[in-house]
Order: sequence, then C-alpha cells, then structure tokens
Amino acid sequence: MTKVFQIRITLNDVLPEISRTIQVYDDFDLHRLHLVIQYAMGWENSHLYFFEDSENKFEIFDEVYDKASNYDFGVYKVKLKMDKNNWDELFAKMPHMAKYVRTPKKDVDPREKIISDLFKNPGDTLSYMYDYGDSWRHTVVLEKIIDPEAGKYYPNCTEAVRACPPEDCGGAPGYAHFLEVIANKKHPEYKDMIEWVDGEFNPEEVDLTKKNTVIKKLFSSKAAQR
Repeated sequence: MTKVFQIRITLNDVLPEISRTIQVYDDFDLHRLHLVIQYAMGWENSHLYFFEDSENKFEIFDEVYDKASNYDFGVYKVKLKMDKNNWDELFAKMPHMAKYVRTPKKDVDPREKIISDLFKNPGDTLSYMYDYGDSWRHTVVLEKIIDPEAGKYYPNCTEAVRACPPEDCGGAPGYAHFLEVIANKKHPEYKDMIEWVDGEFNPEEVDLTKKNTVIKKLFSSKAAQR
C-alpha cells in the first residue's frame, strides 16, 4: 500500500530557522521531491541541484528542457561523464593509490531513485543543495510515515517557517547582508535592494495557501502525469 512520507526541510546556515514540512507519496523520485522542495521553499527552480547521502550524489548534468512541454517536467538531454564512476576499476589496476585518494561519491540520476529506497525510518536524512553559485544547502529529514488521508491532495506543504531568501542574493552571507540593508532606510544600498525585491520583503511572512496552490497546479498538470 502506498504510504505518505512527512519530510522536514531546513535551510542550513541561516538563523532564525527557515524550514518547510511537506508530505509526498513514498514512490516519488528525487527529482519530483526536488520540485516540491522548490515550490514549498519559494525558490524559482532556475539553477542546478543535487541530493547527497553518505555514498551517492544524485544530480542531473547539462539540463536541456523541451520548451514545448511543462518547464519543470520537460524532456532532458543528459550528458554523463563516462569515467565518473570508474574508481573501483582504477584502484584494481593501481591498488597502492587507494589509500591516497579520496574516492568521490558515485553519481546517480535523481529521476531513477525512489525516495523510499533512501528513507527507511523516521530520522533518516539527506542533504540537498540548490544553486551551485549561492550554494543553498538544506537538511532533509524523514519525520514520519503515515497513511494517505481520503480527500487530501498530495504532495502538499503542511508548515512553513519564515520566508525564503530572494533568489541570487549571494547565499547565506549575502542574505544576511540583504536583511541588514533593507532594515535601514538610510543605508546607501537600501534603494537598490528594495527595488530589486519589487518594493517589499518581510522575512517572517509566508503564504502557505499560495504555496499549496502552486504545488497542486504543478503536479496536476498533464506533463506531471507518469
């Protein structure tokens, strides 16, 4: 029977805490989980990402979207580095090198990994990184496994704590600077910063209903159907 995973996502290196609690079916692949995180958090899905556990790195290289279809569920052309996962073969040829070289994590396509293969018990954790430039790192934790409720739509966001930082603001240090600037109208950067966020930004304000409306619209689209 299909189960529902309740997952908490916390943005690292930012205080006070910015977090989201989402519920998704246990047969979601990691790419779909990425999309739920994007829209629950408030990111714009305009940069690359990866998930990571102790052994694997789940990422897509050189994404190319089919513009004729839904942006988020477009068709990809993926170029994989052919020698990325051949370290075992290398060490078999040169065993003396194994103790000197830190073996990189193996790359796995996130569309080919179901979250129930990674989350087994409450407390299990993944790392999620969005935007290789700003390096927004998140901690993704399975809180509990529940039965789906009749009439309830999944995926959804059940809790949202504080607003998501603006896209491309420079990571955690840049966000701290941004908040400092917009809190002081006399700051020399205030005018530019406030115009950049269309005149207003409240770090405490989150519209949970709006987030769920966007998530439902995305996952109800024809392009989202398997």
